[in-house]
Amino acid sequence: MQPQDESQQTVSAVLVDHAQRPRNNYAMSTFSGRSRYTGSCGETIEMWVVVRDGVVEQATFISDGCAVSHACGSMATCMAEGRPLDEIEKMEPEHVINAFRGLPSDHAHCAELATTALKLACANVGEPGGGVEVEPDDLTGVVVRVALPVAAGRVVGLTESAERFVLVDVEAATIRVLNQEDVAVPQRLSRPKSAQSGEPKDIESKVEPEDEGVAAAETAGGAELLADLLQAQGVRVLLCGSMEEATRQILAERDVQVVVDAAPDIPEDSIAEYLAGSLHHGGNGHTM
Repeated sequence: MQPQDESQQTVSAVLVDHAQRPRNNYAMSTFSGRSRYTGSCGETIEMWVVVRDGVVEQATFISDGCAVSHACGSMATCMAEGRPLDEIEKMEPEHVINAFRGLPSDHAHCAELATTALKLACANVGEPGGGVEVEPDDLTGVVVRVALPVAAGRVVGLTESAERFVLVDVEAATIRVLNQEDVAVPQRLSRPKSAQSGEPKDIESKVEPEDEGVAAAETAGGAELLADLLQAQGVRVLLCGSMEEATRQILAERDVQVVVDAAPDIPEDSIAEYLAGSLHHGGNGHTM
C-alpha cells in the first residue's frame, strides 16, 4: 500500500457516517460462521456471517473498540454481503481503507482488525459452533457507556442546553442496562440563557466577519470541551436530538459515536428506544 498523501489524512464524510451510524452492528444468534479477533491495539471485534451456496448473505459485528473500529466493521460487513467466499479470502485492509477514501494513519490497524475478523468468520463456516444458538454468556465482556444530555428531567435536543449528563452502561451481549449515574455539566460548556431562548438581536445590528470568526472558534472550543468531558467519562455513544456536523466530526475523532433523533423523553424511555434500535443510526439493529 502506498503512503497516504496529505489529502487522504482528512477524515472523509463516508468514514464519519459509518462511525456515527455503523451498519450491521449487532450479534446474530443463528449463523454459518463466527469469529472473535483481538488486534495488536488491544481492541476486540466479533463477527458473524450467514452463507448460502458459497455466498455471504448477511454479516454482522460487535466491537469494544473505538469509533473508527466500528466504522471499519460496518464497512467490511457491507462489502461482504453478496460476495462469494473466495472473494472474501482475497479481501485486504486496503480495500476497506480505499472505501473510506483513506484512514488516519494511526487508525489503519482498525481496517486490519475488521478484515481479519471477517475472513476468520468465513473460514469457520461449517465448523463446530456454526449455525447454532449462542448463549448470552458467550458475548459477555462488551460494555458500552451511553450519555444523554438532560435538563429538567428530560432529554434535551442540544447538548449545550443540558444541566447534566445521564451515563448508562449497557451490556452488548444481553442489551441490558448495568449501571446508571449522573455527571454535572461544567458551566463553561453550557449555552448562555439568551442563546438558549433564541433571543433576537437588534434588527439594526450587523454581524461583522470578525464576529463570525469568533463565533466559529467558540463553537469549536465548546465541541472540544464536550469531547474532553465525554472521553474522560469513558462514553462511547451520545444520544441527542441533533448536532452540528463540525461537532460530530470532533466527537468521532475522539471515538464517540453520535446517535440523533432522541425525543424529549425521560432518560429511561430514550435508552429503551436506543436499545430497540428505533433511533436514527442508518443501519440494521443496534448501534453498539
